[in-house]
Amino acid sequence: MLNISTDTTTVSKITGILVVADQYTLGITFSPWSLGYMVTKTGYTATQDATHEYCTEQKCLPSTININDETNTLAPVEVYYIKTTTICQMVGIPHGICVDLETTIAGKIPDNIQPPGQKRYETRIIEIGAVDWLNPTNTFGCLVNPIPSSIQISSVDDIFNWLTENHQKPTATLNFWSRVLVNRNSLLRTMFRTEESPLVWLNRTTRNRAIDFVHWHNHPEDGPVFHTEEVALGKLIGFGAGRDWLAHNGNSFDFKVLEGCALRTGLSIPPSIQKHDTLHLFRKHIPGHKSYSQPKLYSALFRQTYNAHVAIDDAKALSRLCQHVAGTPYKLSKVKLSKVKLSKVNRIAKSMNLTFPKTDKQKMGKPETAVRKATTVVQKSKSLKKVRGIGPKSVAALVLLQVTTVPELRNKVKMHGTEWLRDNLPFGVSWKKVAREII
Repeated sequence: MLNISTDTTTVSKITGILVVADQYTLGITFSPWSLGYMVTKTGYTATQDATHEYCTEQKCLPSTININDETNTLAPVEVYYIKTTTICQMVGIPHGICVDLETTIAGKIPDNIQPPGQKRYETRIIEIGAVDWLNPTNTFGCLVNPIPSSIQISSVDDIFNWLTENHQKPTATLNFWSRVLVNRNSLLRTMFRTEESPLVWLNRTTRNRAIDFVHWHNHPEDGPVFHTEEVALGKLIGFGAGRDWLAHNGNSFDFKVLEGCALRTGLSIPPSIQKHDTLHLFRKHIPGHKSYSQPKLYSALFRQTYNAHVAIDDAKALSRLCQHVAGTPYKLSKVKLSKVKLSKVNRIAKSMNLTFPKTDKQKMGKPETAVRKATTVVQKSKSLKKVRGIGPKSVAALVLLQVTTVPELRNKVKMHGTEWLRDNLPFGVSWKKVAREII
């Protein structure tokens, strides 16, 4: 048993331990959902998980580790601590908060309003989401009313006119704003003029839904909880104080929108905050993917989808992507280590492995069952090919998302909007044509 002293050391103080001997290297593995130890020797590798969930500050590292070894002996070892910041430097993902914004749909911005390169400044925020990617239980999220409370809005025409005068597309903005509220589960049946399901309300005309937006603007107590731009940005600055900010395509979108919000509200985002675009980081550290769109990359890596285009869910998904990239292999030889103390030599208990691996037949299952399952999926997916615009590549992409029939595809679009097709169909597919075919 190799004894590692961790008397009062919690995960909040150290993120990893590296033990070096003549022929052995014992290091902590840094991955999204598990924290474990790995022992390596020439021609030999053994692993032991310390815990199967992301460690919080309350959990301490185990004080002992079992290692199976032929010799049952280990030379004296030196114990080193690796700090959180060092881990981040090793994997290239800065420690900070993942930020995502949902916004209005801006129209054409004249050059006399904003010069090229600053057009995003006029885009207004409707939701903010932020997550500390090293501690994903630490989150911040809020809804934002892009229309200042001081603006008098008494009719549907007023809200359309205000959006137009401020360089926003009224219909597109109200439609997207409505979907965000519904997909975020921020609406209750009782918030509408006539009590009804949010999904029913979402299927009403834009001008019909705009009546409720006008009512909520004048009677905020009757609708979802909105913050003003000033309050929302102030809370984000407070949440992210002292940490770097990460956003996917942030250099082109999120960070510019936040700068525009800061100019309008008179708030200042501290210049000490470093901003990083994860689109560039992911292309550098996990090359070879067909698309680096966040929903597509998430689906490719985890074979799952998430509630995209909802800021808090986008931020949580980005934090998981950061953790995944942080768990990719790295070279420990480049890390500068600080010596802590010398551990004594102890005998290592040898344990027997009494489990037996499955045979090839057991892994394969019954041949006829496998064929029947494969045939069922193919038959289901055939119906997707009947939709104009969907070919074999699109069918393959949709099957990976567990969408094998036209009704399943239609339900996905109803739930997430037509943008779901844009984000999940292969590049080059006319997703608008597909949307018209199934809606």
